[in-house]
Amino acid sequence: MKRYQSLSRFYATLGKNWVLTAGAWGTGLGVVFLYVTDWKVVTQKIPFIKDKYDHEIPK
Repeated sequence: MKRYQSLSRFYATLGKNWVLTAGAWGTGLGVVFLYVTDWKVVTQKIPFIKDKYDHEIPK
């Protein structure tokens, strides 16, 4: 039983080390997904991405 407790403690430590990295990658991929798919309902509220909708039609 002690062996399983040390293994679970080891994997819990590994998991804690990767939480911030996984969150950063997930956030970055989410923003890229919104930019590429051009989901206007959400992206028109994001400061730097909403500027691509402010274009004028040439005369």
